[in-house]
Amino acid sequence: METGNVKKDISLVRKRLVQKEEKSESKALWGMTVLCFASMTSMCVLFLKAFSVKAGWILYPGILFYCILFTGYYEKRAWKKYRIAILLGMLFVVCVLLVFTQRSFLDSMECIWNHMARQINQTYQGSLSETSGGQGTGSYFLMVILFWLTWFLAKGIIDRQDRGYFLMIAIPVVFLVLLSGGKISKPAMFVLVLCFLCNISMSSVRKKEKLWGGEESEEFRKNQKTGQSILKWIVINCVTTGALLLGISFYGGQKIITVPLMKLTEVSAPVKGKGMQVLYDVLPKISRGKLNLSLEGVGGGVSDGKLGDIEGSSYDGIEEVKITSSVKPSEILYLKGFIGSDYTKDSWKPGDENKFEDAALNWETQGNDASLYIQNLPFLRMMYAQNILKESGTELNENQDAVQAELAVERLNANTRYTYVPYQGYLNDYYRINGGDGAVEGQTAQDDNYAWYPQSQYTNVMEEWNRQEESHGALDELEVSYGVYVKNHYKNVPKDMKKLKKLCHIKKKEWNKKIQDDMTEDQVKDLEQEKITDVKKFVVRTLWERCRFTETEKKLPEGEDYVEYFLFHEKKGDSTAFASAAAMMFRECGIPARYVVGYAAPANLFTETSDGKYMAVLQDDNAHAWAEIYVSGIGWTPVETTPGFSGTVENMQMDENVKDAQIKNEKKKSETSVKKLRNGTKKVFDKVEVWMYTRFVAIGIIAVLILALVWIRRCIVRAKRRGKLGKQNDNEKIKKIFISFYELLKADGFPKEIDTMEDGFVEELSVRYKGVTKESWKEVMQIVLEANYGYMILGELQTQTVLCAYESMVKEIVAKMPVGRKMVCIFWRAF
Repeated sequence: METGNVKKDISLVRKRLVQKEEKSESKALWGMTVLCFASMTSMCVLFLKAFSVKAGWILYPGILFYCILFTGYYEKRAWKKYRIAILLGMLFVVCVLLVFTQRSFLDSMECIWNHMARQINQTYQGSLSETSGGQGTGSYFLMVILFWLTWFLAKGIIDRQDRGYFLMIAIPVVFLVLLSGGKISKPAMFVLVLCFLCNISMSSVRKKEKLWGGEESEEFRKNQKTGQSILKWIVINCVTTGALLLGISFYGGQKIITVPLMKLTEVSAPVKGKGMQVLYDVLPKISRGKLNLSLEGVGGGVSDGKLGDIEGSSYDGIEEVKITSSVKPSEILYLKGFIGSDYTKDSWKPGDENKFEDAALNWETQGNDASLYIQNLPFLRMMYAQNILKESGTELNENQDAVQAELAVERLNANTRYTYVPYQGYLNDYYRINGGDGAVEGQTAQDDNYAWYPQSQYTNVMEEWNRQEESHGALDELEVSYGVYVKNHYKNVPKDMKKLKKLCHIKKKEWNKKIQDDMTEDQVKDLEQEKITDVKKFVVRTLWERCRFTETEKKLPEGEDYVEYFLFHEKKGDSTAFASAAAMMFRECGIPARYVVGYAAPANLFTETSDGKYMAVLQDDNAHAWAEIYVSGIGWTPVETTPGFSGTVENMQMDENVKDAQIKNEKKKSETSVKKLRNGTKKVFDKVEVWMYTRFVAIGIIAVLILALVWIRRCIVRAKRRGKLGKQNDNEKIKKIFISFYELLKADGFPKEIDTMEDGFVEELSVRYKGVTKESWKEVMQIVLEANYGYMILGELQTQTVLCAYESMVKEIVAKMPVGRKMVCIFWRAF
């Protein structure tokens, strides 16, 4: 009988058929090696993908070598007495390599650290420092680390078969990958989960071995054989079921199921928010201030002008900014953070500070810093205009009689790179402006108080002021000069954005005809105001009709232009997409525009405090992006283009026409919804039908090829077992047939204690198998002995006698086998 851990073969020794041991120690040897290799490779791929680490080709053959080495170390019984020597030898080799290749090892380690720091800084706006080295790949460092990890994992999988070892490596790796915010390899994650299921199965069977009795007992051997069979089928079922579920999930479910799990999101959002709040509090402390986290980019999808680099849902519940106002806002209050001036395919960049400074040399800034003076220009003009208008006796209506308000902004957990300031706010001298007229540089801690004017009141006053040209002074002249700079630098659109240019071509051509060179300055100003209103309607209507809002944004495919991909392919996105597209459309239509990231505080978010002020705490879902356009005589004005957000008073007035268009559009949609649903459903099922047909054809072809190969192999093995393969005499044929005969007896559980040369062997055969008589068995055994030890060359008659007995045995034994074993014996072992 075959033991669980020793594979044996058949040979003739001193006229007796006996079994001999081979070098291989276990049937599960290569299975364990594959499991160990798949586990380490999947974890390695997850790490490399998440942190964008480049590794050489040597990494994966190295992992395979480690797995084979440690599989043999723990599984080969012949190595058991040499384990200490092997252990010391491996440690010596590793230490010697590290001593002679210190520079390469350190350089590789720096490379890994730089990639990790870069990814974490990008995701959380952290400040982890990178080293100056690390220019190569991380292969060498990973090879050293994987040596120890593979050793540890092999002990758990092969030696102990304990899932605890697996989890001690896998959990930190998966946690680090998920925390990185980088790309996650779904196939690698699937393989890792599959390996874990296989590990659980092995561990479960291993634990039960303790109850099986001593290793020398018959009961232990029977239980071990049964356990290995169960374990084999568990592993096969895990792999088959997992592969089937993966195929359905990735290739079937995504094409048919499109129902959002809103209820699940509502339940998970508070839990997720609490977890991220803990990270906010804990990680900066344990990193000693080096990792000041900001989830603005991950949560709101808007950070530092990067576009399409985030995939997944937003985080909810993180408190980021606290605002306290002396007056109750009546509209959205925008706090500017990042300001993008120059657009590339996948990002917005700050403005050119050198160009701004060159232009500012010709401006009258009264000796003040030009950047701060331009930043404060709306506030100063508003204060000056209001005073002059009141002194001149001009009657101001309710919307024009603005009162200077106070606004306190405290940064809680927001991005530390920026100071968040309101429109028309006044900044003191200690602030620094990036890009000349862009974002306000961040501070260690922000708890600032600003004097400011609400947007709608400021706009109303400045429109009245612009009609009083005789009262204009130096501040208004500076505004005109800055307006010239803005028109020269904030109307650029990349030449390769041909689809967007075509989209805006008619509107652009329409206004180019209306505004002629021979018009007076007053006529041009009147038309410019009309143009801004008309283009606003066009931009908002176009975006709302073409695209829809979603909180979860997909990553931008490589090589695609972010704005054009959003407008013409994806047609859904968050505020980042709508703001970027709006800014480029405004520019193409001839209106200066920029992209702004910050926070949007709706009026209904403010609550009155005990001291009569109004406070709002902005969470990460208040992180927002919008476009701002430059209006001559007024300055930079926010324009809300994201569906579902209320804009300024000017925007809300403009929205009436947009709403009319939307109502008509909704009616049209409702009238054709059933038809579209039917057509859409038909198209989906047509696509699914074609997809399934092609897949089934491919699977069918592969299945036929596999079956053909199995059948060819069966024919070859079957002919070999019957002595029909190759040129050989009848003696050699009889030997081959009898070896196959004995293997068949082993497969049927024939007792190995009965020697083939004893009389009891023939007696046992005649009792067990009724298809051949006792006399026929005696004749067969005599022919076998003659074939092995006789001097005569036997003939075809003797060969047919042995073959007939063998064929009869095959039919009788296979007939009483279970279906599974029967298929194996017929098609794989080919008896």
